[in-house]
Amino acid sequence: MAASPGKPTSISALIRNLLHTIFRTIPSSRCIFYKCSKYLSVFIRDRAFLEQRIFGYLKSEESIRKILFAGVEIYTLHYPELLHGKQFHTIDVDAKKALFGAKDLHTIGSVTDLGKHYHYGQFDCIILNGLIGYGLDTQEDVDRTLRESFSVLRPGGLLIIGWNNTRTHLAFELESLPGYLQFLKFTPWPDMPAANRIEVNPDNRHTFDFLLKPA
Repeated sequence: MAASPGKPTSISALIRNLLHTIFRTIPSSRCIFYKCSKYLSVFIRDRAFLEQRIFGYLKSEESIRKILFAGVEIYTLHYPELLHGKQFHTIDVDAKKALFGAKDLHTIGSVTDLGKHYHYGQFDCIILNGLIGYGLDTQEDVDRTLRESFSVLRPGGLLIIGWNNTRTHLAFELESLPGYLQFLKFTPWPDMPAANRIEVNPDNRHTFDFLLKPA
C-alpha cells in the first residue's frame, strides 16, 4: 500500500521499493533474488513454518492439486518450485508485483473479488497469508474475502489463513465473522494440539487458521 499523505515512508518500505525497482529494471538480478528468497525462512519462524510444514503437507496430499496463494513479494518467488507438481496460482491487487507471481497463472486483482477472477469450486486450497492488517484491514473486507474464498473452493477444500494475532493488526475476532462460520475447523497434523489455530512465531504472534469447506 502507498504511504498515507503526511506520513513518512518507513525504511523497510524504501528498501522494498528499491528492491522492486532493481528486480523490474535489471533482468539479470532476478536469478539472484530468486536464490535469496529461498533462504529468508531461516530467519523468520512463521515463514519457515509455511514453507516447510504447510507446503510439505499440501505437497503430500494427492487430493490437493489446485492451489491459490494470495499476496506475492520478492520472497515468494520460489513458492511454485516448493509445490512442484501442483497447479499453483497467485493473485495480488498490486499490478507492479505481477513479476513475483506464478508464471502464466498470476492474476492482478483483489481477494475481495475472487469470484470475478475464478469460477465456483475451482481450487482445492487457498492460502491467505499476511494480508490481514496489511491492506485487508476492515471487518467488512475480511468477511467478504472469506465468503469469496468459500465460493471458489471446492466442497472439502482447505482455507489457510496466516495473520498476526494482535489488536494492531486485527481489532475484531476472526471467528465472529459470518464468512468464517461457513467453514469447519480442521487440524492437519495429529501431533499438533487438537485445534485449527496454531501460533508459530511468538515475536509477532503470527498464527495460522485451518478451515474446511463442508463437503
